Amino acid sequence: FCGVPHHSARNYWLRLLRKGYKVAIADQLEDPAEAKGLVKRDIVRTLTPGCIDDPEALENDAPNYVLALHEEPGSGKWALALADLSTGEMRLGSVESLLQVRQAVERFKPKELIARRFFHEELAKLLTAYRTDNRLLLESLPEAPLRDRAEQKSVLTNIFGKGELASQPCGDIIGGEALVAALLAHFRSLQAGFSQFLSIRPLFE
Repeated sequence: FCGVPHHSARNYWLRLLRKGYKVAIADQLEDPAEAKGLVKRDIVRTLTPGCIDDPEALENDAPNYVLALHEEPGSGKWALALADLSTGEMRLGSVESLLQVRQAVERFKPKELIARRFFHEELAKLLTAYRTDNRLLLESLPEAPLRDRAEQKSVLTNIFGKGELASQPCGDIIGGEALVAALLAHFRSLQAGFSQFLSIRPLFE
C-alpha cells in the first residue's frame, strides 16, 4: 500500500503480518528538496510473520517460530531448525521423511517455513490441509551458505563461539551446520538481528 501517513503505517503493517503476509517497507533515500527529478526510493526493511521484533505484533500465549529445513544430499535425512527471534530460542534436530516434517509443523506451529525453492511445490501439497486452518508463509532458504563450508564455520563461530555443532546442546546433526548458517543468512537479509541466539538446543526434548 502507499499514501498511508507515516505515523499510522505501523498499524497497517502489523495487521498484515498477523494475517500471514510479508511486508516490504520502502522509503525515500534523499531529501526531496535536494533531489533532481524523482526522489530515490528503495526497500529499507522487510518484515515477515516469523521475523517480528515488535511486542505488539506477537501473540502472548504462543511462540513465534520459524521452521527451516534442509535435506542433506545422499543422507536421506532432513535437518530441521526451529527459531524464535523474539526470545532467542533455537533448536536443531533431524527427521527421516517428509511425513515427519509435516508432523513437526503440526507440533510446533511455525509462522514461517523456510526451504530451498525447488521443494516449495511439494511442501505446499504436503501441508495443504494444515495451511487451510493455519497461516504459514513459505519462504526460500539461501543457497550459498548450504554449499560453503568456510562460511558455515565463520557464521557459527561468530554467533556461538565455535564453528562446529558438537559443542552445542543439540550435538552433531547431519546437514545442521549448513542449515543454521543458511537460516541466519535469511535473518540477515531481512535486517533482523540475531545476537540473542546463545545456544542451540535439541529439537525434540
